[in-house]
Formats: sequence, C-alpha cells, structure tokens
Amino acid sequence: MLDTSIIPQYNNKWTIKVLYGPHSAPDFFTQTDINSFLNTEWKVHHNCNRLVIRLIEPKPIWERTSGGEAGMHPSNIHDCPYTVGALNFTGDFPVILTNDGPSLGGFVCPFTIARAEIWKNGQMKPVYSIKFILIIIN
Repeated sequence: MLDTSIIPQYNNKWTIKVLYGPHSAPDFFTQTDINSFLNTEWKVHHNCNRLVIRLIEPKPIWERTSGGEAGMHPSNIHDCPYTVGALNFTGDFPVILTNDGPSLGGFVCPFTIARAEIWKNGQMKPVYSIKFILIIIN
C-alpha cells in the first residue's frame, strides 16, 4: 500500500504560468484588459470537454471594434495555427485549448500556457478556479 504522505493533495485554486502572445496588446486588447486578465481569478465553466476548458467572464475590453475583413467580432482574425495550451478568445469567452483541441482557427490567443504547466489542464474541474501568472522573458 502507498504511503498517503507521498500522494499529492490538490485543492480547487490553481495557478498556471503563461507566456505572452501570440496575439496581444496593443493590437487586440487594451493593456488594461491584459492586466485585468492576469489579476482575475477565473472560474472553470461546467461545460468543458477534451477539446477546451471554458472559463467564466469577465468580458474583455477590446482594442478594436471589429475583426475587420476576418469577421464582425473583435476576436476574429484570419485563420492561423493554434498550439496546445493557447488561451483562445472565441468571442468574449476565453477557453484553454487542450491536447484534443483544434490546431487551426480564426480567434485571438493573447497567452499560451508554459509547456511545464500543461499537465494542469487535465486536472481542471468545474468547481476550480485559475489565476494566470505571466512569465516574463528578458
């Protein structure tokens, strides 16, 4: 039998480290909104699956009023590749793209989860909350 002292104990509040980009301020979001995103304790939505982890509000403040020729909503961009762990804004609602998520699409991704933190995606439950921590690379 395994000694219970070596079994990790997780709670419902998580921190996940992210990198800035590929789509960031000032082109898509205001700097105020980027700061707000990082200071928010995001709740995990009940409607999550193997493709995405949906997060609950707040609604972002967009730097632009539309997606231009890519679409009507400011989150629309021309199709581009996505990476696993991208924080993708499909409209006003952010989602975390997981291993089974799409690899191409037309929505803004202001942050990407650091590779060493990706394992946390598989631990998320609807009762959990996430605080994103920005890794600054000089």
